[in-house]
Amino acid sequence: MKRKHLMDLMALGEGFTTEFKRASTSNLRREICAFANATGGVILIGVTDKGKIVGVADHNRLKSEVQAIARSAEPRIEVSEHWFTVSFPRPIVQDESLASVETGGLGTVSVQSLSQVCPKSVPTDLAEMIMQASTSPVDMLTLMALAGHTNRTRFRKTILQPLIDADLMELTIPDKPRSSKQRYRLTELGQELLKRQGKEQS
Repeated sequence: MKRKHLMDLMALGEGFTTEFKRASTSNLRREICAFANATGGVILIGVTDKGKIVGVADHNRLKSEVQAIARSAEPRIEVSEHWFTVSFPRPIVQDESLASVETGGLGTVSVQSLSQVCPKSVPTDLAEMIMQASTSPVDMLTLMALAGHTNRTRFRKTILQPLIDADLMELTIPDKPRSSKQRYRLTELGQELLKRQGKEQS
């Protein structure tokens, strides 16, 4: 999480999707599950109720505790150092869920929402974050750092390639996929879905 994003969240204060916690407590499991069962949310640990950053004494212990909570939850909660997401399979209703997108005088194209098009192997929140970072060409290491991944091969196979296969992202040098100058960017479909996702959230 970037510092600016953290400061923006803190400036908004606690609410339905944001919780401040000075330290990890016994009710952390309940709060994580409550967010997972609702619309999702952010728990900022190491921040007082008044929005002052105090940090945490033992980062590794806290991380282990959050991961243990995630592993014991049903359905399983996916955890990263900076966020967690829960993926629930949702039924897709084709007729009601399509939006029409005007394509510059070339006609109308139907575009589904990001959660419908996003590959099942990639959590929608992670896909959205990677796509937001890819509005202009970006290198793989930047995307890996943003997603909290360290294994390049696994990240390429489990995150990037499914997004490319879904026609959400593309390579800037498609004939040289492993070039050191390779960058990734959104396709037109990816841009439309990201724009639509932003409108749905506002």
